Amino acid sequence: MTRGETSVKITPSMARLLPVAFIALLVACLTVPLLQTLFPVFDKIVEPVDEHRTPHPFPSLRLLTRAHGDFAEGLNKWFDDRAAFRDLFIRTKNQIDYSVFSTSRRVIVGSDGWLFERDPGLPLERLDAAGFEALTASFGDLARRLQEKGLRLVVVGYPDKSMVYPEHLPVDGRLLLPGGNHAKLRRFLSHSDALTFIDVEDILRREKLANSENLYFKTDLHATAFAQVAVAREIVARIAQIENRGDVAWNETFGRIHGVWVAGNEARFLAPLVPVGEQATSQGGAYVLGDQDPTAHWTVPDIREFDRAEEGIAPLFAWEYQSTDDFCPRRLPGTVLLGISFVDLYPAVGLHRYFCSFRRFHIQNSRIAFDRLALLLDNVPPGTKYFIYQYYAPLLHLAPFVGFTARRAP
Repeated sequence: MTRGETSVKITPSMARLLPVAFIALLVACLTVPLLQTLFPVFDKIVEPVDEHRTPHPFPSLRLLTRAHGDFAEGLNKWFDDRAAFRDLFIRTKNQIDYSVFSTSRRVIVGSDGWLFERDPGLPLERLDAAGFEALTASFGDLARRLQEKGLRLVVVGYPDKSMVYPEHLPVDGRLLLPGGNHAKLRRFLSHSDALTFIDVEDILRREKLANSENLYFKTDLHATAFAQVAVAREIVARIAQIENRGDVAWNETFGRIHGVWVAGNEARFLAPLVPVGEQATSQGGAYVLGDQDPTAHWTVPDIREFDRAEEGIAPLFAWEYQSTDDFCPRRLPGTVLLGISFVDLYPAVGLHRYFCSFRRFHIQNSRIAFDRLALLLDNVPPGTKYFIYQYYAPLLHLAPFVGFTARRAP
């Protein structure tokens, strides 16, 4: 033994204890996770992973009487959803992938904190010729059906943010294909005389050159309020042009509020140990849905009233804005809005204030979407002249009213 080295002498008693300690450790590794699974004591080590689904239930014991293995399959699924320390292990693995390797199974990790949906728009791009023709025909059919009721269809199309910020994508990041179905759809809508198309991709590409604020959230799929200002301005301008109303133009001034935002859906899909947020700027002084307005009155039903939509007695509109008799002539004609969460910020940027009436059509269950739209067309509020339909390109294949007239004859 050289100078400075020390040795540990293992006595006979210690040697006898080593197998016991090893077995005790092995038993603990087997029993502690099982006990934690069955009787979770450490319930909040980390925030549970939000998977936007219901965990698999325990399988029915009746399945044991059958010889097809359904009980074992159901038990495996139940156990997989409740395995001890599952959320901790998932988040730890995700944190290592993100922090060390800049990768994720659920999202694309871009530069400068940007996160992107995986495979944006591919369901649309995968449509064959017949499927794409059916899609474009649906827009024409809907425009025609609305025209029969005296309404003009205005389509507002949002791209995936990778089309506006491609410079933050990694080399292997996927985009909506430049010459694919998304591009063809934009051309079709732009050249259609039956409707008015608001191409948000074009708007935001121009706005990006003039506005230093992010037009999409880095950690979320949605456009920011700064983007929605540009979209609202264009909607007002296009409808005012149709109406030959040079006296109506979007004109609002908002302040800026800086802060950290950690609610992004892509950050949620990333699911690391340490929440991923971003420095975000919101607009101070923005309008609030339902706030008192001396020029109009609001109707905002209780959300519970829409639980009876399948019975056909729920309100048609999530909210309604009706200008007073004095202000109605100064504004654009009545308009109905249909869209997903991308239109949630429209009231905040004051879009409704430029219309005699403005109503958001409520659709919660796509299974009854056709019935709800038919009900709306049979009960168009007086003075309504425009129907705004907003889509998000990667989810266009899920749009509830694509194929409406094909399924339901006028």
